[in-house]
Amino acid sequence: MRGDLSDAERAALARDPATLPRSSAGRWTRFDPKALRPEDLPPRYRSALAALERRAPIAALVELYALLDETPGWPPALHQCAVLHFRLQRHTDAVACARRYLEECPDRVGETRVLGHALYTLGRHGEAREHYEAVLRAAPRDVEARRGLALSLARLGETVRARALLEEVVAAKPTHVEAWTWLARLAHDDEDLARALVAARKAVELDAFDSAPRFVLAQVLQEQGDLEAAKLERARFEQLSNAAARLRQLESDEEYAPGDPELPRQRALVHHALGDARRAEQALRRWLALRGDDLPAHLQALDLIAPSSAFAGQVAARVEELAGTDAAAWKRLEALWSERGDQARRLAAGERWRRLERGR
Repeated sequence: MRGDLSDAERAALARDPATLPRSSAGRWTRFDPKALRPEDLPPRYRSALAALERRAPIAALVELYALLDETPGWPPALHQCAVLHFRLQRHTDAVACARRYLEECPDRVGETRVLGHALYTLGRHGEAREHYEAVLRAAPRDVEARRGLALSLARLGETVRARALLEEVVAAKPTHVEAWTWLARLAHDDEDLARALVAARKAVELDAFDSAPRFVLAQVLQEQGDLEAAKLERARFEQLSNAAARLRQLESDEEYAPGDPELPRQRALVHHALGDARRAEQALRRWLALRGDDLPAHLQALDLIAPSSAFAGQVAARVEELAGTDAAAWKRLEALWSERGDQARRLAAGERWRRLERGR
C-alpha cells in the first residue's frame, strides 16, 4: 500500500523536521493567524489545503515542507505539519514540529494541544501533563486539552484530580465517550461498581460500537455477579476490538493511498458487519466518490444500506442515471423502490427491465 508513494512523498516522510531552516530571530513572534486574509496565503499553502480536501495528507506535507524551505518558520505551515504528523501516527515528528511552532510564536500555546496528544501517545505523560496545563492556561475552554490532562494525570496516579477534570469534560460535552469510559475505569479501580456501571453504560449508549467501554462494563458486571451479561459484553468487546484493529489498519493505509477505492469499501464492509450503519454510510460515500460512474459499485452499495434510509434513495437515484440497458440493475431498482413504498418508481423500473428483456 505504501509502495505507491511518489519520490517527493517518500522524501517528505524521510525528512527530519529538525532540518527545516529557521527564521531570523523574532520574525514571527507577533504572528496572528486571524489577521491572514485568503489572498495572503502562499500558493504552496493553498496547494496543501487542496491536498487535504482530496484526503491526501502526505501530498499536503510535501507542499508544507517546500513552503517552509522557501519561507522559514512560517507558523501556519509548522502547525499544520504537527497536526499531519500526528494524524499519520508519526508522533516524534509531531512533537518536533509543534515545538518549532512554539519557538516561532510562543504566545500561541493555546493552539498546540496536538503537542500534548503526541507526548501522551509516546508515553511521556509527565511532559504531556505540563503541556496540557500550559494550553489550558491560555485556552481554559479547550475540552480536548482538559481531557488530555485528565488522562495524563490518571496515568501518573493522580486519580482524584483526573476524575474531577473528566467530570468537567462530560459537563461541557455530555457526548464525550472517552471521558465517560475513563470515569467508568476510575470508578471501577476505586471499587465503586455502581458508579462505574452508570458511566460504562452511558459510554455504550453514546457509541455502541466502541470496544473500550464494553471491556469495563464486562468487568463490572462480572464483579456484580451478573455472569451471563458479563459473558455477552466480553464477546461483544472481542468482536469490536478485532474490528477496530482492522479499521485502524485500513484507515492508516488510506492515508498513504487516498485514491485506492478498495480501502473505503473494506471499511464499509467491516462497519456493515458490525451493524454500524452511520459509519458504513460514511465509508460508502467515500468509495462511491472514488468509483465515479461505476454501476456495479452503486449496486453493491445498495446491498449494504438500509432500504429506507435517505442515502439508499440517493444511491438508487444515481443507479437510475447509470442503469441504461442493464436489465438486472432495473430489477434491483424495482425491488428497492418496492421496499421504500415508492410505487411510481417501482412500476417504472419494472416496465424498463421487462421492455429490455422483450427486446432481446
